[in-house]
Amino acid sequence: MVFWFKASVTLRSLKCTSPRSLKRPIPISVVVDKRGAKVKVVVKKHCYYIFFTFFLCEPCECYACKQENKIPCIKNIYRRLVKRMADIDAKTNEYMSESEHFADLFNYYVYNGRQVIDPDKLQEMDRTSLSIIYGDDTKSSVTDEDYRDVIKLLTIKADDNATYMLLGLEDQTHVHYAMPVRDMLYDARSYAKQVKNISRRHRLDGDNGTTSDEFLSGFHKDDKIHPVITLVLYWSGGEWDGPTSIYEMLDTDDNELLRLIPNYRINLISPSSIRESDFAKFKTTLAEVLQYIKHSRNKNELDKALNENEQFRHLDRESADLLNTVTHSNLKFEEGKEEVDVCLAVKEMREESEAKVIVRTIDHMVKEKGMTVSEACDLAGYAEEEYYSARKLIQSSAVTK
Repeated sequence: MVFWFKASVTLRSLKCTSPRSLKRPIPISVVVDKRGAKVKVVVKKHCYYIFFTFFLCEPCECYACKQENKIPCIKNIYRRLVKRMADIDAKTNEYMSESEHFADLFNYYVYNGRQVIDPDKLQEMDRTSLSIIYGDDTKSSVTDEDYRDVIKLLTIKADDNATYMLLGLEDQTHVHYAMPVRDMLYDARSYAKQVKNISRRHRLDGDNGTTSDEFLSGFHKDDKIHPVITLVLYWSGGEWDGPTSIYEMLDTDDNELLRLIPNYRINLISPSSIRESDFAKFKTTLAEVLQYIKHSRNKNELDKALNENEQFRHLDRESADLLNTVTHSNLKFEEGKEEVDVCLAVKEMREESEAKVIVRTIDHMVKEKGMTVSEACDLAGYAEEEYYSARKLIQSSAVTK
C-alpha cells in the first residue's frame, strides 16, 4: 500500500546523520501488522524511516486528500490515533468506575481475593462525600483529586466508628515512565489536603490546641489522617518495562545516599504478570477481561484460555466490548444481546482474516499479473472454491457490519 503525506516531514537518513526536510508529497511504503505499522520512505535510492507508529489506515477526510483520492495525511493519522486512545481511556474509566469491578480489583490486590471491600460501601468522590472527610471547603479538594482516573471513598465500620479510606485507580493503556513520581504526587496531594482541612476545621471551631506547637502547626497531636491507596492498572498484554519505584528512576547507586531516600513504589497490576490460578480470585468478569488481554498476543495461549474458561461463552456485553477495544481484536458481536460468545467471535474474526488474505492474494495476481482466477489459485495453492467462499464471507461480513 502506498500513502502520500502532504505535510512537511523530517527524515533521518540511515547512511548520513544529518536530517533532511522534504516539503513535497513523498511515496511511503507501509508494512502493517496487528499492533501497528512500520513506515519506510524511499527517496533518491536512499532509505529513510519516519519514527511514527499508527493504527488507523482509513480514508483521510481532509480536503486535499479528498481531491486527490489519497490516504491518509499525517495530520489525520495523528488525530485518529489520539481519538482511539481517548476512546480506550473513556471505556476503561467507565468500566472501572462501577463499584463491583473497582472493589473486585482492590480485593484481589490488597486482600489476595478475600471479599473485604464491600462494593455497596463504596462512594463516588463528589463534593458531598469529600465534605464528610475534609469539611465544607471542598472546592480545592475536588480540583486536586480530579487528576485521578477513578477515586472512591470506602467507609469501614469498626466498633461503631467510621474509618475512611481513599482508594485511587490509575488506568494506563501505555507505559508511563515517570509513574512513581506521578503517583507519589497524587498521594502526597491527598494527604496534604487532609491535613489542610483538619487545620481549617480546628480554626473554624476555635480549637487552637493545648500547646503552642499544636497552635502553630494547626494539626493536633491526636489528629489522624486517612490512608490513601492507589493502584495502577496496565491495560496491555505486554510487559510493563517502566520503573515501579523511585530508586529505579534515580541516577545513583550510592547506598549511603539511597538509605536516606524513601523508595516510593507503585502498586502495579499488569495482566501479563497475573498467574493463571490467580484469575479465580476475582469475583466479577474483570477476570475474563484481564485474562483475554494477557493472552491476546499469543494465539495458542488465547485458545487455551478460551477453551478452559466457560465464562467466555456467555460474557456480558460491556466486558466483551472493553476487551475488544483495548486489544484491537476487531471482534463482531450480534447487536442487542446482553451476553455474547467471545469464543465464537474470535473464530469468526480469524476466518474473516484468512479470507481477506486469500482474496487479496488472488486479486493481486489477477490484476498485476494478468492471470485468470483459476491460474492464480493454482499458483497460490488455493482451491478455486476457497477463493469464492472467502469472497462471499467477506461480502456477508461487510453487510452485517
